Amino acid sequence: MQEPTGAATISEMEAIVVSKETVKGADDINAWRREHGSVPLTVVTVDLVGSQGSDTAKKLSSTRLRHDEASRSAGA
Repeated sequence: MQEPTGAATISEMEAIVVSKETVKGADDINAWRREHGSVPLTVVTVDLVGSQGSDTAKKLSSTRLRHDEASRSAGA
């Protein structure tokens, strides 16, 4: 794994919030933190916002929000 970026590398961080689809990334971050002498983060897993069951097509995501904003701007 390459070095994680942002808050994951700050030793004072205590937790990370992830979705069920990104929990593997949190596990990788914790492995990196252990290897580099930092305390692993508490992993808080949340359901996807806006999705129902296994339907991730309507999930709320930064990608979808950017796409929606670009679509609105192009139509203005």
